Amino acid sequence: VDQEGVYDRAVAAIRSARARGFLVNINCTLYDHSDIEAMAQFFTFICQELKVESITLSPGFAYQDAPTQNQFLSRQNSRMTFRRLFALNRGWRFSHSALFLDFLAGNQSYQCTPWGNPTRNVFGWQRPCYLLNHGHAATFRELMTTTDWSAYGIGHHGACDNCMMHCGFEPTAVNDTVTHPWKAMQAALLGPRTKGAMAPEPPR
Repeated sequence: VDQEGVYDRAVAAIRSARARGFLVNINCTLYDHSDIEAMAQFFTFICQELKVESITLSPGFAYQDAPTQNQFLSRQNSRMTFRRLFALNRGWRFSHSALFLDFLAGNQSYQCTPWGNPTRNVFGWQRPCYLLNHGHAATFRELMTTTDWSAYGIGHHGACDNCMMHCGFEPTAVNDTVTHPWKAMQAALLGPRTKGAMAPEPPR
């Protein structure tokens, strides 16, 4: 990170992987004061010239131990930032459900589903998610049955209040997709709405 020549090496590696027939997905994180036009140009370059399969996209999570805290987006700023970005969409491909993208643009009122993308590492099953490390469980059953899931999410834990990460909200969007397929189809056909009133936030 933040080393001379890293971008050029990454682009060369992507070109090499695509030339050999590998599928490539890139992970992009947006922060406060991100240059939206520059991001749009980057996404166009990635999708049209490098021909990556898709982009994974989220606002940066406000890690408490990060040396600078003013780089992270509040929920309101996140929603405005993604609206501005999606308004410039030039055929980009995302590895997300249509309703998650619509959620990023402030059009869905979702609560986190922290068990939707469980994290397992060398220490065991991390609770409650890969962003917060509040201990580990030895088994998946132990993770699910002994974690106080009600202690997490918007309005339940301070570290969760500005989070809009895909690890917790994509499962919610997928569940909404299954429950309301016509709404999901509309979001997929029309893309995220970038104007008009935003959906209300979950209570805090």
